Amino acid sequence: MKVITCYKLSPDSQDLQVNPDSTLSFDRAEWVIGDFDLVAIEAGAQIAEKIGAEHVGLSVGPEALENKKARKNALSRGVDRLAIVMDESLNHADTNLTAQVLAEAVKHIGDCKLVICGEGSSDYYYRQAGLQLGEQLGWAAVNGIDQVLEVTEDSVIAERVTEDAVQKIVIPLPAVLTVTADYAEARIPKMKDILSAGKKPVDEIALADLGTFNNEVDVLSILAPKNKERKGIIIDAPLDEALGTFIDHMNKEGFL
Repeated sequence: MKVITCYKLSPDSQDLQVNPDSTLSFDRAEWVIGDFDLVAIEAGAQIAEKIGAEHVGLSVGPEALENKKARKNALSRGVDRLAIVMDESLNHADTNLTAQVLAEAVKHIGDCKLVICGEGSSDYYYRQAGLQLGEQLGWAAVNGIDQVLEVTEDSVIAERVTEDAVQKIVIPLPAVLTVTADYAEARIPKMKDILSAGKKPVDEIALADLGTFNNEVDVLSILAPKNKERKGIIIDAPLDEALGTFIDHMNKEGFL
C-alpha cells in the first residue's frame, strides 16, 4: 500500500514585493513548499514508515514545479518518490479544480488507501482542498488530525483536539486526513538525505492524461491592502462606558 502526501509550491512570502499600484510582484520570489505542507510530509513519512508503506509526494500546479531544488527538498524529507502534475493552466487554480486534479492523480498512482494533506496552503490558506479531495474520491475526509495512533487494513485510529475535548476517532479506509500544524516538527534533512534525494524517481503526469478540467474561479486581480495610519485612540474606561465611547467613534467614522 502507498501513503500519498499532497503538497503545494507557492512563492515565498518573504520575497513578495508590493508595487505602487498595490499589485504584487513575485518576480524575485522563490517557489517553496509551505510550512503547513512540510508538516504534512513529515506526518506522511512517519505513517508510511510505521506501516511499511511507500511514501509518495504528490503536487499539482504550474511550471514552477519544474524547480529541481524544491523537488529535492521534498524527496529529502522521507518521501520515496514524487508524482508531479505540471501545467500552467493550474496557476491560481481554485481548491475545487485542485481537488479534481489531485483525485485523478491519486487514482492514476493507484494502490493507495490513505492520503495526507496539510492544514492549508501558505499562500491562500483556504483549508478546503483536503476535504474536497475526499469528496472527489468518495472517501472519508477528516480535518484537524493531531496524531495518527494506528493504521490497520481497514481503518485509521486518530486523535483530534478540540476546545473542550480530546477525540479518539476511528476512520474507515480509504481516507483523506488533513493534519494540523502541531502534528509533528518537520525534519531537517541531513546531507545523506539530500544526496540520496537526487537518485529518487520523479513521475511527471500530463494533465491531459488525467482528463478535462475547468477552473470555476477567474482571478481578476490580487492586490495588497492599502496602508492606513492608525487613529491612536485608546479608551481607558469601565466596560459599559468604554463600549458607548467605542460606538460613538464608530458612528463618527461612518461604520455604523
